[in-house]
Amino acid sequence: MSSSIHHPKPYSPAEVAEILQAEVIGPVHDRRCLYHLWTDTRQAMPASESLFFCLRGPHFDAHDFLPQAIQNGLKYAVVERLPSEIPPEVTFFKVSDNLAALQILAAHHRSRLKSTTVIGITGSNGKTMVKEWLYDLLWPDYDVAKSPLSYNSQVGVPLSVWKIEPHHSFAIIEAGISQPGEMEKLERIIRPDVGIFTYLGSAHDAGFTNRRQKLTEKSKLFQQVKNIILGTDQPEVLEFFSNNFSDRHLYRWSFESKDSDFAFQHVKNDIYTLKKSPFKPLSQKECEFAVPFTDELSVKNSFTALSAALLLTNGDRQILRKMAALTPVRMRMEWTHGINDCMILNDSYTADPEALVYALRTLFSLDTSRKKILVLSELDQLKSEQQLEYFDILQRELSVQPSDRYTVYYVGKRPILPIPFSSNAIKIFTTTEELLQDFKHHPPTHTDILLKGARRFGFEKIAQSLSAHVHETRLEINLSAIGRNLSYFRSRLPNSTKVMAMVKAASYGSGSVELARFLTSVGVDYLAVAYADEGIELRNAHIPLPIMVMNAHPHVLPLVIEHDLQPEIYSFEQLEQLKNLSTTSLIKIHLKIDTGMKRLGFEPDHADILISKLQKLPNHIVVESVLSHLAAADEPLHKDFTIKQIEQFHTIAEKIEKAIGYKVIRHIHNTAGSLDYFDDRCQMVRLGIGLYGIAHSPEIERNLQPAVEWYSFVSQVKELKSGDSVGYGRSFVADKPMKSATVAVGYADGIRRSLSNGKGGFYIHGVYCPIIGRVCMDMTMVDVSGLDNIKADDPVEIIGPHQSIQDLARQMGTIPYEVLTSVGHRVRRIYYKE
Repeated sequence: MSSSIHHPKPYSPAEVAEILQAEVIGPVHDRRCLYHLWTDTRQAMPASESLFFCLRGPHFDAHDFLPQAIQNGLKYAVVERLPSEIPPEVTFFKVSDNLAALQILAAHHRSRLKSTTVIGITGSNGKTMVKEWLYDLLWPDYDVAKSPLSYNSQVGVPLSVWKIEPHHSFAIIEAGISQPGEMEKLERIIRPDVGIFTYLGSAHDAGFTNRRQKLTEKSKLFQQVKNIILGTDQPEVLEFFSNNFSDRHLYRWSFESKDSDFAFQHVKNDIYTLKKSPFKPLSQKECEFAVPFTDELSVKNSFTALSAALLLTNGDRQILRKMAALTPVRMRMEWTHGINDCMILNDSYTADPEALVYALRTLFSLDTSRKKILVLSELDQLKSEQQLEYFDILQRELSVQPSDRYTVYYVGKRPILPIPFSSNAIKIFTTTEELLQDFKHHPPTHTDILLKGARRFGFEKIAQSLSAHVHETRLEINLSAIGRNLSYFRSRLPNSTKVMAMVKAASYGSGSVELARFLTSVGVDYLAVAYADEGIELRNAHIPLPIMVMNAHPHVLPLVIEHDLQPEIYSFEQLEQLKNLSTTSLIKIHLKIDTGMKRLGFEPDHADILISKLQKLPNHIVVESVLSHLAAADEPLHKDFTIKQIEQFHTIAEKIEKAIGYKVIRHIHNTAGSLDYFDDRCQMVRLGIGLYGIAHSPEIERNLQPAVEWYSFVSQVKELKSGDSVGYGRSFVADKPMKSATVAVGYADGIRRSLSNGKGGFYIHGVYCPIIGRVCMDMTMVDVSGLDNIKADDPVEIIGPHQSIQDLARQMGTIPYEVLTSVGHRVRRIYYKE
């Protein structure tokens, strides 16, 4: 986890040393103040005000980056071991356990917060959603702090607690665990006054003996709380809390249950009313409110947040009106392709300071060679002191960036607060339309653009005008889920194992450049593409990682080498072409051995010939790795064949290493093989479809998170009479009055024609709607007879919470790989982090 958190009431270095009981090496300037906690050397920080923690993880050790941090101006660091050279200007706090020290510092800070009500949220699912919506319901009418994003881990929680300030009325902290013994540590840091339990699900099941044990461990967050809000109607959860927390007040919500504390009633369409609460209710009409969601999960989580907000504010009815303004959490920041090779980061309508910090750091963490544009509006929804805080953050974050790297576009009639921009670093517009005209006459090129504005300024018009795609059918890629899936695979492998991520075929249809940038940021070691042009696209996007080209035909090898790509060598023709290249630059190659796939690679019978040719290669050509491909690692029926492949591969790899006189990286395991067949003779695995939450066994898939969702919308609704036909060829004829909806997606977008006439279907408002008639090139008709409130523009789920990619693949008679790679190029790709 990479983060830095600002704190307004700083600690002196001497105080930190005393709290941590640390050995101090170097000068201690008691007049200095430590505002920030710093855990990532890639972030630009005001170093003299920051405390750097050298945390260790399964695949990194921040002690290794101390030289870089010192070069960036580091002044204070918490370490477990000292560097070989100790700069005289740097102060080190030496402790035995850096993570424990971080948690101790946060726990001490929590003990000083006497007037802030701290809300602790846990559960298997819905924690982040409930946290964000509870914050939206309270803020800005109440002074609220919250965990950034999904900062709910052993590192994220102390960073979250550190950001709580004495003036905050409420602080909402999310706590997640993956194994027994973790929650006790988090509870000592958070010490919540109020608890929220969201839901008991399958997430992290592998770390516990059973669900009962997981529930017991999670509930340890509530050891000292008096009020617990249950956002679930699961009988096992209700029984557990009733039996084990009988001396606490358990607040439940439901639809009209007599046993609940908060009772809600559905009135019509999206309108609900508060029928019962612990507070004296107003009239029925005054308690009516709108809910902007239709899916069951979002509705339940929003009612959990609403119940908590009412409880915390003693029934403030203003909160009911704010329900209609809630937005889906996954849409908080969308990344989309724009015109002229621009990237648009749309984070409009989230004005809280923490969202600004995250958005700015995301913007500036993208390709450092590209220009940045920050589009802001006046923030009339904020109180004056909140605006001061907002622009204070803006000034602080921009002060560490070169002024020639960005331009601020400001929209509003009130002047922007005084920030030391250079004259060429800011453009001011009265209206959004004026800004759009400026973009029309001076269109941005090769630029990353962040949009953050108040709702009334309509920044969605800017996003639409700059978008390279206007097709509203969209594929949503959850980068956070991909990161979590990568972490799961790493947790099952030895710490030293390298990861090569497959980004061929536009990262299985999800977008090569965007995924490559993200995978670079989370520390994969290599990328792999199928063809040279895919690798060249990544190099043109300034992706720095080593990139292996799997199908480097002899005639494209000069191009591969020119763009610093690393070819997979599978034929003697390629070797000869390499030898004849007129270059003495270092060339790293990857040797492919065919152990049974019968696709590409040197035959085992030709190993001796290969070795003799390798021994004659010039010194500037080196073997980076030897690899092969498992043909049936995902099928237990072929276990003996898979083991035979692996053993044959290692035999040949050993011969090659002995002949060339140095060790190489060995890799044969794909996603399935990496978990079922890995052995430490290999130093790397190749991960592809598993990163998207798809695995060959339910046991593994249970620990992964789906990373791709696919949505469209209803173009039109039609009433059908008995005898009316639908679509080409009149293949469907209604035998009774019914209703159909035309969905804006077809076989040109990846919906196979084989799904016609009930073989497949989509979900609308959580209801399965079978396809009727034949799938058209651009449109598909579905039966919506069971839906009373359906209308044009309603969202349609193709892949999502109700229908997995595996479900859709089965309907198509294919595999998830093909579903993903068949999604058409005109379908808009949206990337987001939770």
